[in-house]
Amino acid sequence: MPRPTIAIPPEIEQWIKDQYCYEHKTAEELVQALANEHDIEMTSRTLGRRLQEWGCKKQTRVNYTFELVSRFLILFYQMVLDDKTITYILNVEGMSISYSNVARLRRKLGIRRRVGAGDYDIAWEELIAIVEREFHEGMLRNYGRNFLYAHFRRSQYLVSRYVSFCDFSLF
Repeated sequence: MPRPTIAIPPEIEQWIKDQYCYEHKTAEELVQALANEHDIEMTSRTLGRRLQEWGCKKQTRVNYTFELVSRFLILFYQMVLDDKTITYILNVEGMSISYSNVARLRRKLGIRRRVGAGDYDIAWEELIAIVEREFHEGMLRNYGRNFLYAHFRRSQYLVSRYVSFCDFSLF
């Protein structure tokens, strides 16, 4: 004869889902809380099976929408931000995504970070040296911002539009 099923009221079911998915409680912690607060006795395996039936997972699947990908590309190319900062900004803007999913999206799009986070100052000094050299050679004198950006990209320099719009009148 099979064991009787444990009846869980809908409000406690919602509480369990919230605790498991959003508060990141483990199944063992929830079993103890159910026993202490709600007088419901069950094993962590039973609770895990119920969570699976309810479709509650801690690992959320990221839906790579056009809005998410386009915002990621803007933050990566135009603002030249690292993955950690991009993750923070996307989460603040209401797009739920983890650091590993941002890195996975970047790899999926075939984008590599060629300059490490600590090497920005060195890369900036190299860019200034390149601009000074090409400006004194007369190559950049008449370039507007679009031609300047296109010239950098053709020369295989990874420069964002923001950096190419900088005022190089110092030279």
